[in-house]
Amino acid sequence: VDGIIKGGGTGCFGVSTLWTHIHPTSEMYIHQYLFETPVDNYNTHLYLVNLRNFLLDPSDNERIMGRNLAVATQDRDVLSVVHPMLTPESNIHEFFVGPDEPIAKYREFLKGWEARGWRIDVDKVEHDSKRVAYAIPSPARREKKGWILQSVPLLPGAVEKKQAATK
Repeated sequence: VDGIIKGGGTGCFGVSTLWTHIHPTSEMYIHQYLFETPVDNYNTHLYLVNLRNFLLDPSDNERIMGRNLAVATQDRDVLSVVHPMLTPESNIHEFFVGPDEPIAKYREFLKGWEARGWRIDVDKVEHDSKRVAYAIPSPARREKKGWILQSVPLLPGAVEKKQAATK
């Protein structure tokens, strides 16, 4: 039905935070924030923060949570049969249509992070998984040395690749 949703939008902040704003009417708002935490290359924990300015009585919470769970379960069921399971390194063998534009834009966004050298070397992490515990790199690791855990290995960024090519 046209005009049911009066406004809203969706977007991302960083590589693992998604926001969605749904405004069913000019007075009713639903704002959702989804935080993703990778477990490994194939599994992700999801944490949803759902905010609304209507149906605020505690007796409404169970129904709202049930609706959120139903949507998440539908998404999970669709994604569980997607092939390939992992995003391809390039999209030259994919065909995107208009509604796929957010996916294409997000992947371009990720390429910017990869160019900075911020992509985890998943093959190395998986190879070492039974022998090594890694820590996620942070700015503090650049400032202080002597950390007990090694930083998770990263793939070379554009600068490192360019330097390697000129050697």
